Amino acid sequence: QNVAATKFFNGQRKLSVIQTGRSEGLFVCMMFTLMMMTLYAKSEGFIIGRRNGNLCNSSHKLKYGIEVPRNVKHALLLDEQNGNTHWQDSMKKEVGDLIDMDSFEFKPAGYDPGEDYQKTTLHMVFDVKHDLRRKSRLVASGHLVELIDTPVYSSTVKSISVQLLHVIIHKAQLKHLCGDIGNAFVNAYTYEKVFVTRAGPEFGQYEGMVIIIKKALYGLRSSSERFHAHVADTFRSFGFKQTRFDNDVWIRYDDETRMYEYVCTHVDDFMITSRNPEKIMKEIESIYLVKDSSKGPPEYYLGNDYKKDKQGRWCVGCKKYLKEAIGWIEVIFGELSKKDTPMTDGDQPEIDTSSPLDDRDHRKYQMLIGMLNWIVCLGRIDVAFAAASLSCFSACPRKGHLDRALRVFGYLKKYNNRRLIIDSRDPILVGGVD
Repeated sequence: QNVAATKFFNGQRKLSVIQTGRSEGLFVCMMFTLMMMTLYAKSEGFIIGRRNGNLCNSSHKLKYGIEVPRNVKHALLLDEQNGNTHWQDSMKKEVGDLIDMDSFEFKPAGYDPGEDYQKTTLHMVFDVKHDLRRKSRLVASGHLVELIDTPVYSSTVKSISVQLLHVIIHKAQLKHLCGDIGNAFVNAYTYEKVFVTRAGPEFGQYEGMVIIIKKALYGLRSSSERFHAHVADTFRSFGFKQTRFDNDVWIRYDDETRMYEYVCTHVDDFMITSRNPEKIMKEIESIYLVKDSSKGPPEYYLGNDYKKDKQGRWCVGCKKYLKEAIGWIEVIFGELSKKDTPMTDGDQPEIDTSSPLDDRDHRKYQMLIGMLNWIVCLGRIDVAFAAASLSCFSACPRKGHLDRALRVFGYLKKYNNRRLIIDSRDPILVGGVD
């Protein structure tokens, strides 16, 4: 006999066939079961595909149990099926905010902006937030625009600069506030001359009109540089100057407190360091929209999570990132066993003679090394040697090197809450004579 067991997990249909009899009947049983599953899935509105040998809904993307649209037409269809206007309201808010910020110039259908302008397209990118809010983002197809002598590079604050600011905060007894600028890029005007031949239904009363893009819309290749320049001009108007070590750390002397004030920026995220950071926050809010949920002392900033110890010192770690990273790794490689050390004593990975990895595992190994290098940048210097040693074999890793990389993550799984304590005092030496 052959027993076909159908399992239902998260809306996906997975088929497993348990063979307990002669193999001659297995094929017939599998074909019959697949046919029944296909008919059932179609009756439920699922589109059948195959992924890793399992039946699945290959065209539907779910997040928090909510189907995410592929395009505007699909979003309107989902609203009609669900009997609500959640996605329509999300698109209306996105387009309305961009129009309020003077991002577009609308012209009658058939309008020709001239030879200087290049044609592009617009599309919506959809997402579901953790509180089940629908999010829509209007994005331009920047890859269709040819750029000549147009700057596109924009820098971000260095990790070491943020750590030095933490030391200054402890030494000078300063405070710091973090914030996130909403609709950041479209605060700046674009140098790219681009237009869209026809506005879609998401533009409401402007549907069918020609759109000339005026602001640094998401998707245009120069938008990040344009916003970076806009932020620089804004801080200069506040009396700040760029530091010589890092162009994304701004400094200003405050005559009232007789102390220096600092602001560091990472695209649209910023951190204020001052005796009176609320004053600088109000200055920034006079120009930009700062999200209310982002304002406050740092809890999670640029990959690091923050907490204070009993003495009031900031302790900087990356526990949140590690938990998410290890979760993804265990999905790919299976459960990791916890390790006491990142490498075994006396290990010499350069003399490993195991078989080389195939292309698929090679890419996985490079992914692990990239994650390890970022973890070291976040402050986990206890795995710096292991990461540097294993990085040497990224071009042609072997099975033993992959096992060593997974061992490092097994160590991080066990000790995921180790942190750097920010203390500006000179090192305290305790012990006997050398």
